[in-house]
Amino acid sequence: MTIHSLKRTQKTVLGLSLLVLLSAATGACSINPVSKLPEVTLITVEQEKKIGEEESKKVEQEMGLLDDAALTTYLDTVGQRLVKESPRHGSKVLRL
Repeated sequence: MTIHSLKRTQKTVLGLSLLVLLSAATGACSINPVSKLPEVTLITVEQEKKIGEEESKKVEQEMGLLDDAALTTYLDTVGQRLVKESPRHGSKVLRL
């Protein structure tokens, strides 16, 4: 193999690597529901929900849940209004 063909092979490998990287980055983009602009997405909505559920259980174990019916009702009402206005459909309100 000559130096010229070796350099050409290196450039080809570099070019293909860059193409794969750009393809992966493009595939990891999603449309922000608020700004309507594309943005890089590092985790899926399902992964985000799973992480949220796991962390919620940890917080509940460490801190417990609030046992105040009036405050819970008020916060639930506020949370439901926020979910209704949220651009992310299927959002859940936190447990208190």
